[in-house]
Amino acid sequence: MRACGYYPTSWGAHRPRCLLAAGFGWRSSRRSTPGSWFRCSSCASQPVRPVAPRTGRRTLLTIGWSHMSGSDLAWGDVGLPYERTTFSSQTTKVLRNLILEGHLASGERLNEVELAVRLGISRGPLREALHRLAAEGLITIVSHRGSFVRSFTVDDLQQLYEAREILEVSAARLAAVRRSDQEVAALEEMLRQSARSLDSGNASDPFEKDFHVALVSATRNEVLTDHVVELLGQLRLARARSGHHPARTRAAYEEHVDIARAVIDGDAETAAARMAEHLQRSFGSARRAMGVNATPSR
Repeated sequence: MRACGYYPTSWGAHRPRCLLAAGFGWRSSRRSTPGSWFRCSSCASQPVRPVAPRTGRRTLLTIGWSHMSGSDLAWGDVGLPYERTTFSSQTTKVLRNLILEGHLASGERLNEVELAVRLGISRGPLREALHRLAAEGLITIVSHRGSFVRSFTVDDLQQLYEAREILEVSAARLAAVRRSDQEVAALEEMLRQSARSLDSGNASDPFEKDFHVALVSATRNEVLTDHVVELLGQLRLARARSGHHPARTRAAYEEHVDIARAVIDGDAETAAARMAEHLQRSFGSARRAMGVNATPSR
């Protein structure tokens, strides 16, 4: 028997005696066989004698919010398998989804104890996830007060669009030069999906984001793609309170078609010009939705 935390345990009759594992918040979806060995996640990389396979999996528990639907990451639908090297990333993904879908409201204080209980995890990986989301601009961490879902001002919105214009106009130009047949096909499929959603009346902001992600991906520049995706996530949160505007959605789709056509034709300057016009119109619409005159204060 090793001191690193390998102890025989009967799950349900005794608590696991590995303090590191207990502190990490391991949960089993089923009872282990009495007398089986519990493998501490913190020691998983160390060479040890063979152990009996576990019957359970580590999951993010789904306590509460079971009425929500629309995403396999929403409360009540989460059941992500534990992977030692990616658990914090999966926690981040769950929280990001809940924020962007509006399940955690703008300005809402995030109670770490409550979140940890509802997700069935310890506060260590939860805090790491919160700091990642703060780096993405979706959460504000205030010293001695806690973490809050970020609230956006009109100035914040303007800065987001200014950054988007710098990045995405260049992305449109690069995409027109570097696009491959596969990336052209992805753009065309994205437009077909958007058209079907418009016809069915189900179009929404995610299709706006998906088009821009598909376009910037055609640049084959991962750094540029990562920055644009992060900005789009912040923008989606900033525009959450403005609601859905079918007229603007239809106009945005037509602008997407013009941009995509220029990219597919390899016309870099036209693609860049169409993207600049699209972002300026989108910015004006977003400002009006927030009750502000559409003229930017540059």
